[in-house]
Amino acid sequence: MRLLGVLGRVEALKAVKRPAFWVTVGVFAAFTTIANFAPGGGSERAGFPDAWRGIIEPAINLGPVFLAALMILLFAPEFRWRTARQNVIDGLSKEQFYWAKVLLLAGLAALFFVTSLVIGTLPFVLDPGGGGSAFIEPMDLNYMLGFVVALLLWGTAGLMISALVRAAGAGLGLLFLYFICEQIVTALLSSRWSALERFFDYLPGQLFQTITDSTLYYPEVLARTNAARAERGQDLLVYPELWILLVAAAGYVVLFLGLAHVNMRRRDL
Repeated sequence: MRLLGVLGRVEALKAVKRPAFWVTVGVFAAFTTIANFAPGGGSERAGFPDAWRGIIEPAINLGPVFLAALMILLFAPEFRWRTARQNVIDGLSKEQFYWAKVLLLAGLAALFFVTSLVIGTLPFVLDPGGGGSAFIEPMDLNYMLGFVVALLLWGTAGLMISALVRAAGAGLGLLFLYFICEQIVTALLSSRWSALERFFDYLPGQLFQTITDSTLYYPEVLARTNAARAERGQDLLVYPELWILLVAAAGYVVLFLGLAHVNMRRRDL
C-alpha cells in the first residue's frame, strides 16, 4: 500500500506539471459550467432530486471523451521522451510502472466525476429553489454509476492505446477513428443484415452510447421518447437490463487493462 501511495503521488506531480492536464481539465470544466449555467440548459431548476439528470447529462457525454484524450496526452509521450525507460532505470519494475498508470487513470476518473458534480450542484447553492421529499433517487444513483463506468470505458481505452501506439497524436487519431468507423461499419452492415444489430449493440462505441443515454435510467424520459417515436411511426426503444450493459462495459474495461498489461510486460520501454 505504501508503494501504491508513492506511485500515486509521483503520477500526480507529473500530471500537474503538464500543460495538457490543465488545458484539458479547464476546457472540460468550462463546457460543464456553460451547460449548467446557460439559460435553458443544464440542471433543472426544480431542485433535488429532479435536478440530478440535468447535472449528469452534459458531463456523462463529455467527461469520458476528455478523460481518454487526457490519458493519452499524459501517458503516450513518456515513451518518446524516454521517461518511461528512465523510471525503470531508476528502480521501478515494468509492473510498477503499469500500475502507476492505472492509478493515474483512477485519479483522473475521480477528478472528472467530482468536478462534474461540484459544478452541476453549484447553481443550487447559489439559487436553491424548490425540491422533492428526497435528495437523490435510486435511478439517479444508477445514472451516476453509468457515468463512472463510461469514464472507465474510455479511460482504459486511452490507456491501452497509449501502451500500444506510444505516440500521443497517433493515439488520439486511432481512438476517434475507431469510434467513427464503428458507427459507419455497423450502420452499413445493419442495413443489409438486421439480425446483426443486437450483436453490434455490445461493441464499445454502441455500448457507450447506450449507457450514457438518460432514457435508460429514467422511465418517464423513456415513456416520452417512445411516445414521440410512435407518433413518427418509428420502432420503440427497448433496452436490456441495466446490469447486463454495465457488466458488458466492465468486461471491456478488464480487456483493455489486460491488453495494456501484456503489452507493457513484453515490449521494451
